[in-house]
Amino acid sequence: MVVALPQEVLEDIVDNLDSDIRALRTCALTCRALLPRSRKRLHSRFTIRFNTKTKERVKFYTEHPDLIDFVDTLEVYRPNGQNVTHILQNTTFPQVRTLILHELRMWSGVRGIVDSLRTTYSSITSLSLENISFDESNAWLAFVTSFRSLSSLTLRQVNETQRPTNLKATTGINLALLPISPSLQYLSVDCSSGVVALAEFMKQAKVSPPVRTLVINSTNRHNAHEMFLTLFKNTVTRISIAEKWGQFKDSDHALRECHQLREVAVGFQLRDGTVPWVENVLTSLNSPELRELRLKVTSSELLVHLRGKKSSKSLSQIDKALVGLLFRSPGELKVFIDIPVSHRRVASLSEVTTQMQKRFPKCMARGILNFRYF
Repeated sequence: MVVALPQEVLEDIVDNLDSDIRALRTCALTCRALLPRSRKRLHSRFTIRFNTKTKERVKFYTEHPDLIDFVDTLEVYRPNGQNVTHILQNTTFPQVRTLILHELRMWSGVRGIVDSLRTTYSSITSLSLENISFDESNAWLAFVTSFRSLSSLTLRQVNETQRPTNLKATTGINLALLPISPSLQYLSVDCSSGVVALAEFMKQAKVSPPVRTLVINSTNRHNAHEMFLTLFKNTVTRISIAEKWGQFKDSDHALRECHQLREVAVGFQLRDGTVPWVENVLTSLNSPELRELRLKVTSSELLVHLRGKKSSKSLSQIDKALVGLLFRSPGELKVFIDIPVSHRRVASLSEVTTQMQKRFPKCMARGILNFRYF
């Protein structure tokens, strides 16, 4: 019965088991039709953690070189300089297109590691950095701009121990020689010091890749969000903004200039500081291309406000701002409120609908508001 299924259906089934190693191994042993896709998923990611299992897996690939080409994602997690250098020098994965680095805390101790990664995997298309520390801006910028084929860049808590006040005055850095990847289309950032330095560098160097999707996470300092929005105002079509404290002070002004937006997602907490910010964001959206807006509120806050245990003033303010957005939007606009799955356990679908009608009467009356679980 399995062999009678189309091959693309079998591949979709295997792809849905991507995070279940045991199931993938079972599929690989089931029949020949499942073996190629299962093997590809099993060996698609190689994680370096510098423990016994990592060394054993390196030895395994050395003994089975035919499997090396299946590895398309390399993840380096909290490296030890001597071990990782040895592994990188003796094992090369030519098909790697995604590079993920976690917790590189001492730049001086891992300089050889990063230089090796930058040289060996210069043709990667996706780079993700999380909890990284560099000693200064020129080291950080030289690293991120060395990958010339990037289409996706994700940055979380990228920090610098010595950040100059003026990038142009930084010793050894030439902005003209550090172009950001011209193929970059997806950018996900927070507002850590390294990200701010990148935004300032792009602004000063007057470089603006054709970023289509921009994701900005919560911040309580700096104004990198405004610089990124301004840099990509002519190309960005999808924006996702997550904010806890409502301190994207100038984002409303920058959003007004983004005239190509088709999809906007706003994540926030229902606090005194964030509601005016959400109103400003909704008021600033004037793209004639806008077709979808998603609002995401934390589960406990949304539940409390929907059930009336707190004042619903904040929700009524958002309701009013949404209706104003509807009148400004020339096309068909769909608005979604994302409700966490945990909400389903304490409220039936009919109860949620009833509460939505109470808290968002104007939107519900016009049929523009939808809600869905995630």
